[in-house]
Amino acid sequence: MNIRSMSVFCKVVDKSVMAHAAQELQMTPAAVSKIIGELEEKLGVRLLQRTTRRLQLTEAGTRYYHACVKILQEIDDVHQQFSQLSTEVQGRLRITAPMSYGLTMLANAIRDFKMLHPNVEISLQLEDAAVNLIEEGFDLAIRIQRKMKDSSLVANLFGEFKHYLVCSRAYKDEMGSIRTPEDLGNHRCLAYTNSMHRNRWIFHRNDKSFTHHFQPHIEANSSLFLSELMRQGQGVCLLPSFLIEEAVKRKEVVHLLPQYALESGKGWIVYPSRKFQPPAVTRFVEFFCKRQKIHS
Repeated sequence: MNIRSMSVFCKVVDKSVMAHAAQELQMTPAAVSKIIGELEEKLGVRLLQRTTRRLQLTEAGTRYYHACVKILQEIDDVHQQFSQLSTEVQGRLRITAPMSYGLTMLANAIRDFKMLHPNVEISLQLEDAAVNLIEEGFDLAIRIQRKMKDSSLVANLFGEFKHYLVCSRAYKDEMGSIRTPEDLGNHRCLAYTNSMHRNRWIFHRNDKSFTHHFQPHIEANSSLFLSELMRQGQGVCLLPSFLIEEAVKRKEVVHLLPQYALESGKGWIVYPSRKFQPPAVTRFVEFFCKRQKIHS
């Protein structure tokens, strides 16, 4: 006995004629008759009186029919509820992002997304280290890195970010100008430990490359911390555009070696799978990527 047998029985009762029920169920009358017979055999009661013209419910059949209708309706209600979960933009959305990017770029984006989808609860964790989304229970992550290392994640590239080599005016006055990458050998360099190139910077000019290898004066896993050290005159630092570009434009810091190109960072929004993602995840990814294109 199963849900399919109950559904077939109810359809037969609703149509009153076995052939009509079979046609709507896309089955043969013989197959429908067999299911009804097996159902009666398992229940041990006669559900239908069969005549040449129509079917007549027995007393047991009437009681069984009403019980089946109630059960099937409850099942349909459950399916409807879970179907709505796959289409309605609601629920909790857990996001992780680098501290520096989150504090400078994410607040407005999350505010605008919440205005569009007020039923979504957003939980944001700012952390420079790349966390394991599945183990830590995150729905998606924003990562700033040159290449995606984890091939098991779905990764959408949403932008590229220039890097600036900068120092404070006080540091420049103390240590003197830097005219070529070779000059960096005489300077204090601040290193970001989460970078693939934590102890080296690569410069490009006129189809030539120069790599500056250095022992960090101070290293840290937070670009915000390094930015503050740089502003306090502790050394030279390589920082992403979203963190330092405005200060460069306002000449609050010194932009070093502007004639040299530096490798760009890339922004990725990543999540575990394309299949069966809650609508809040897919909508946020679409919203965020579109927003970045508009503001780029």
